[in-house]
Amino acid sequence: MNRRVPLSLVLLCCLLFGASSAQAQMVPRSLEIDIFGGAYLFGGICPEGTTNRENLWCAPILGGRLGVNLNEHVAIEGTLGYVPTRTSDTGRTAHYLNPHFDLVLHMTKWRIVPYLAVGAGWQYTSVEQSYRTGAAIEPTTQWRDPHASGEALLGNPPDAIVYPARSTTFVVDVGGGLKLLAFERGGVRIDARYLLSIGPGDPRLVDGDGNGTFERVVNGVPSWDNGVLVAKDVFHHAEVTLAAFFLIGGGPGKDSDGDSIPDREDECPDERE
Repeated sequence: MNRRVPLSLVLLCCLLFGASSAQAQMVPRSLEIDIFGGAYLFGGICPEGTTNRENLWCAPILGGRLGVNLNEHVAIEGTLGYVPTRTSDTGRTAHYLNPHFDLVLHMTKWRIVPYLAVGAGWQYTSVEQSYRTGAAIEPTTQWRDPHASGEALLGNPPDAIVYPARSTTFVVDVGGGLKLLAFERGGVRIDARYLLSIGPGDPRLVDGDGNGTFERVVNGVPSWDNGVLVAKDVFHHAEVTLAAFFLIGGGPGKDSDGDSIPDREDECPDERE
């Protein structure tokens, strides 16, 4: 059997592990710009036919990062991600924004740089009256809808539970990944994060007409635990992205042998010229 190695794989290997022995590394005091895309998971997984606790469907995420590499091992960065999604119950158009700020620790100073990241920020969710697919998804049981009409709230138990169409909550994130320096001033970045969304702290079910049934939720999102209606404001998210990154400016970096040639440009970083 004729086994052929794809040309693109050969080129990538040449870029990452080229013949030069100079140590490409994160440039100290450089500005880093990332452009990324990937997948965002509300509640961790979104299989068809399941009830998503946050009533948001998993969708692609697009965004960018802007950071400063303080030295070869420590960086700070800000991230803005946008998820064009929909509600899982009725299919209304929804927008999700997630700005956060992180401390990044680079574990090596080589061409392949594993890293850890931890940070915090906010998430902003907005559910519109329009439908993502142009038509409503008709649930067969109880459902959650920020824009439910009065008729939809009739019945015992009510067909629809109303909750706020817009919310802003606190987010903590932790994760890591790999930066692959394809050339001295940039490369490819793979990133995975766990995010914990924490609401205002007082989600409540409201019985507006006093008939013993709940029609809406404040300070949270309605959900069902073993068939029991509850209000929640803490949710678990996951994010996986692939990015192109570029380094701008910065200092010369570490010079191990003191020959005035930084390690990242020195063919013999431990042997003085």
